[in-house]
Amino acid sequence: MKKMLIPKGRRNRPGKKRKPLGILYHTTNNWAKGADAIAHGNYLRNTNEAKSWHVTIDSNVSVQHLPFDENGYHAGDGGSGHYNTYWIGVEICTNNVSSSDPLDNATYNRAVQEVAWLMQQQGFNKPSQLKPHRVVNGKNCPWAVHFSHAKFEKDVFAAMGKKVSKPKDTPKSEPTYTPLYRLGSRGAGVKLSQQRLVAAGFSVGSTGIDGILGPRTLRAVTAFQKVHGLAVDGIIGPETEAALKKYDKYRKYPGSYVRRGDRSHWVKVVQARTGAKIDGIFGPETERKVREFQSSARIRVDGIVGPQTWKAFGL
Repeated sequence: MKKMLIPKGRRNRPGKKRKPLGILYHTTNNWAKGADAIAHGNYLRNTNEAKSWHVTIDSNVSVQHLPFDENGYHAGDGGSGHYNTYWIGVEICTNNVSSSDPLDNATYNRAVQEVAWLMQQQGFNKPSQLKPHRVVNGKNCPWAVHFSHAKFEKDVFAAMGKKVSKPKDTPKSEPTYTPLYRLGSRGAGVKLSQQRLVAAGFSVGSTGIDGILGPRTLRAVTAFQKVHGLAVDGIIGPETEAALKKYDKYRKYPGSYVRRGDRSHWVKVVQARTGAKIDGIFGPETERKVREFQSSARIRVDGIVGPQTWKAFGL
């Protein structure tokens, strides 16, 4: 089990010490291919949301996010709720299947072994100490299509009938810590993604490139995903990041002025950054928006995008 502990003091690591009473397990219900255990680990270490759990399991690796003797925010029963406080939260990744498929055997079997090992380590030996998330609030979690609780409980306790060795991580190669940003995430990684979204011709709103994945940036992410045939989940994971990287060349000044009458992708970048209608045509509205941007940036106001204006774009 790989440790990617949430830093102390973060909103999603309350740090309340307690003796755990059982395991509450979930499915991530994120079917994007890159949404594996390490990606979720990166998300938990970067988010400002009050969301956290103890372990994420995928087909190759298990990642620990919180010490087992600390509480988390995974059950949906309130900050001081019984399950949030006293139960270990385990998330099982669904990135290898679609929402209509059973869970793949590799992930399922690893989850059985990992949960059985954890039950033994914590001294849990009763069926009542292993529960699906849905018993707390009726949520379809674990996703019913993927597997049933009756079968999972049976398989876990069958594994516990003999001493379970701690499952070994079998990453495909050296683990890569791929960013996973979603609504509420902050930091340099989010800022870079915003720069790339603008370079791709998608506006991130009037607040501009501020390193905060707020509602306007979220809309830009989902619009980008839809246009590029990606899973529309609003999450900047490996596939979305790879698609965004292709627009890095448009973050640099094109080498010549962009002005009224031009038609190109460079014009879309200008429009996305200044708040003009994004159609790739540099018309009167785009010129007006460029002038407004230049005025607010306190640079020469001429409605023409040259090196100085491009630098002010902050791409």
